Amino acid sequence: MAGNLASLVVNRSPLRDVGALMRIPNRAQWWVLGGTFVALAAVLSLPALRRIFHFSPIRVGDTIYPAMVGASVMAWSEMLKRWQRPRRDRRHLG
Repeated sequence: MAGNLASLVVNRSPLRDVGALMRIPNRAQWWVLGGTFVALAAVLSLPALRRIFHFSPIRVGDTIYPAMVGASVMAWSEMLKRWQRPRRDRRHLG
């Protein structure tokens, strides 16, 4: 899920990097990201929801791997975006 959310943020624009995209207001994006985070936190932390979804309890350390996957998807997508950008656009956008 972290990789999918990272892709959602990165792929908003083929020309702007993540830092620029995060400064541009996008309420829908924040609703999706926030809603997903809240829903996932609820499912992982509330025993009744864990039973419904057949999840076992997790430790704090178990969240490190998905966070690293999300960060690597974001970094890889940014590199591909920069590499695929036409040369003239690279000069103008830095």
